[in-house]
Amino acid sequence: RRYEDRLKDKTVPRNYRIDLIAKDGSLVPCETAAERIEYHGRPADLVIVRDISERIKAEKELQNAYRQIEKKVEQRTAQWQAVHAKLQESEAHYRMLVETMNEGLMAENARGEISYCNNRICEMMGCRRSQLIGRPTLDFISPTDKSFYQQQTAMRGKTTSAQYKLNLLAPDRREIPVSVSVKAFFNERGAYEGNYAVITDTTKIRQAETASQLSEQKYRTLFDQAADSIVLFDVEQGEIVEFNDKACTTLGYTREEFAALGISEIEVNESAEEVHRHIAKIFAQGSDLFETRHRSKTGEILDVQVKTKATILQGKPYIQSIWRDITKQKQLEEKMRRLLSAIEQSTEGVAISDLEGNLQFINRSFAHMHGYESQELLGENLSKFHTFEQMPTFNAVKEQIVRTGSYNGEIWHLRRDGCVFPVLMHKSLLRDEQGKAVGMIGMLTDISELKKITQELSELREKIYLAERISQVSLLGAALAHELNQPLSVIRLLMQENRDMLNDISYPAAVRDNGNEVLAAVSRAVDIIHRYRHYASLPRKKRAKNINLVRLAQRVRQVLSESALMAKVNIYLDLPEDMSLVEGDVGELEQIFFILMQNAIQAADDRREHALRITGELRADKIILKFADDCGGIPPASRDKIFEPFFTTKPPGKGTGLGLSILERILRDNNGGVELENRPSLGSTFIITLPMKS
Repeated sequence: RRYEDRLKDKTVPRNYRIDLIAKDGSLVPCETAAERIEYHGRPADLVIVRDISERIKAEKELQNAYRQIEKKVEQRTAQWQAVHAKLQESEAHYRMLVETMNEGLMAENARGEISYCNNRICEMMGCRRSQLIGRPTLDFISPTDKSFYQQQTAMRGKTTSAQYKLNLLAPDRREIPVSVSVKAFFNERGAYEGNYAVITDTTKIRQAETASQLSEQKYRTLFDQAADSIVLFDVEQGEIVEFNDKACTTLGYTREEFAALGISEIEVNESAEEVHRHIAKIFAQGSDLFETRHRSKTGEILDVQVKTKATILQGKPYIQSIWRDITKQKQLEEKMRRLLSAIEQSTEGVAISDLEGNLQFINRSFAHMHGYESQELLGENLSKFHTFEQMPTFNAVKEQIVRTGSYNGEIWHLRRDGCVFPVLMHKSLLRDEQGKAVGMIGMLTDISELKKITQELSELREKIYLAERISQVSLLGAALAHELNQPLSVIRLLMQENRDMLNDISYPAAVRDNGNEVLAAVSRAVDIIHRYRHYASLPRKKRAKNINLVRLAQRVRQVLSESALMAKVNIYLDLPEDMSLVEGDVGELEQIFFILMQNAIQAADDRREHALRITGELRADKIILKFADDCGGIPPASRDKIFEPFFTTKPPGKGTGLGLSILERILRDNNGGVELENRPSLGSTFIITLPMKS
C-alpha cells in the first residue's frame, strides 16, 4: 500500500520500521527512508535500508530501566521528530537553492531572529553570514519601513504567505530596495514557528521604473540591457505592446514575430480563459510572483520565474511582466536534491564550512559522530571539535589546506561528552566559478574500531614475537649450559681438590675464604646459566633459611665494585643489620640486588659522580627495599615498557632487555612486588616488597 500510494503522490511516511526475512528464515529488524523520485523519466522509489538489530537488542535490554519514563519520552520524541522533520524539509530546500539562486533566501524563527541566509543575501548586504545569523531581522529594516514590517510580522500566525516591498538596511547604512515573498511554517499544533523569505534585489527594476519617466533613449537603453525578459501586455487588446530583446532571445523569436504573439501562445497548457482569470487575479492583488512554463519558437519547454505587476497607463490597464529562465536552475536543483539526499544518507561525516571554519552544512552522520543533532551545529566553528592540546595540529591542518588545497590523513576529534576519537579525514577547498577559495569541505570516517583492532593485532604480534625470542633465549641458555657446564665443573672439582690438599698443610684463612668464594661463584654461575636456560618456565629452586640481606647486598656490591668505580657510581647501603628473610632462594635474592645495581651502573653517564642508595625497613610481615639513584631516570615514553622482555633503553651492547623482566618474575613467584618512582632526566627509585615468610 505504501508503494502504491507513493506512486499515486499520496501522503506516505518517509521513514518507517520494517522486518526483512533473512536467508535462514529469521527476521531482521530494519529502518527505512523512502521517497518518490524520477529515474530515467519514470516514477520510482528510492529506499535506504539500515539494519537496526543491535539497536533493537539494546532497546530491549534497557526497556525495564526506562519503563517508568517511557510515556514522557515518547511524547518528547514525537514532538522532536515533528520539529526535526520540519527542519529537515526546510534544510533540504535551503541547500538545493543556496548555491544556485539569484535571489536572497533567508529563514526567520518565531522570535524574529535570522536563523539562516544564503550567499546572495550576504552579497546584497555587503557583509558576512556571521554578521546576520542570530540577529533580529528588524535590525536590518529601513527605519521608514519598520512599522510596516512589524504589521506584516503580526500577521504571520494568521496567513501562510505574503508578498510586499520594502527597503533593507545594510550594515554600512545603505538602503536596498527589495521585493519579499514570505512563506510561514507551523508546528503540528498549528503554532507559528518561523518563515522563509525569498528576497529579490529590485534596485535595477526600480531604476528601470524611474528611467521610464526620463527620455525615451535612456529608457530604451535600460530596458534592453536588463538581464531578465521584460514584457508590457495590453489587457484590453490582448496584445504585447512592449518588450526587450532578452524576451525575444529567450524564446528564440525575432522582434517582429514576438510582437505578433499572444500570451496564451507562450504559456504552456493554459487556455485563453485561464490567462484572463490569472490577469484578473493580478489586478486584484496588484502583483504576483510565480513559476510557470513557456514554449519557445522551436517547441522547447522552458521553466521560468515570472513577476507581474498591474498598472494603469493613460487610463488603460496593462500587465508588466518580468521573466527569468530558470530551466537550468531547476535541473540543477533536482541534481542538488538528489546529491543532498545521498550526502544526508551517507555513513561518512560530511561538513562544509567557510574559510574561517564556521559550519554552513553538516549531514546527520557528522553530527551523530560528535554526539549532536544537525541543527545544533550550524554556525559553530570547527574548533569546537578539538581540545586545547589538539589546536596546534588543527591549525596546522587548516594552514595546509589553504596552502595546498587539500589534506588527507588522521586527526583526533572531540565528542560532546568529552571523549576524543580518531578520524580519517579528507578535506579540500571549495572554489567559486572564478577559482577563488570560498570555503572548505571535509569527509570524515570514525576509525575508532579500526584503531582498536589494529592495536589488538599489534599487541598479539608483539606477544608472539616475545614468545619466539623467549624460546630463543631458552635454546641459547641450553647451548651455553652445554658448553659452560663442563669447564665450570672442572673448576669446581679442582678447587675442591685444592681445598682437600690444603687441609694437610697450614695456610692463611684468607686462602680458604677465597676458595670458598670461588666455589660459591661457580655455583651462582651454574644457577644463572640454568635460569636463562629455563627462562620461559622459571622453575623454583631449593630454598634456604634465615637469609641475611645485608651480607647478601654487600657481596653483590663487592662483585660489581670495579664496574661501579669505572662508571663513577657510589653504592651506599643503609640496611638494618638484622634484616633477614625467614626463607628464600639465595640465588634469586642475589639477582634482585645484582639487576638493580647493574642497571644504575649502566645508566650512569661516566662524566660525573653518581650515587645509588639502597635502604630498607620492616613493615609488619614485609621487607621494603628502596634502590634510589640519580643516574638519569627513564624516558616517560618507556615508562610502561621497562618490564617487557627484551625492551631496553641502554645503548647497543650494554643490556639484553631481560633484567627487569626476570626481576619482575622472581618477585611475582615469591609473592612480592616492584614499583617505580621515576624522575625523568634525574633518576629513578625501584621499591621492592618481599614477604617475611613464603
